Amino acid sequence: MGTSGDERLMTCDAVSEVYSTFRSTDAGGDMIFSTLLAAQLSNKKVFVRTVESSNECKIAYVTLDKQ
Repeated sequence: MGTSGDERLMTCDAVSEVYSTFRSTDAGGDMIFSTLLAAQLSNKKVFVRTVESSNECKIAYVTLDKQ
C-alpha cells in the first residue's frame, strides 16, 4: 500500500522505499482491508500505523479520520 507521505521517513523498511504491506492472512488483515475499502468509498483519510523496524513496513492497524 502506498501513501501520500514519504515512506523513507518511516521507522521500517518500505518495499522499494514506497510501499507498506499487509496480508489478509495476517491478524486483523481482513479488517485493515475492509477499512481501506470503506475509506476509499467514503473519500476519507486513513491513518496508518506500521510495526517499527519491520521488514516491508508491516501495517499494524489503520484508522479513519473523523470529518
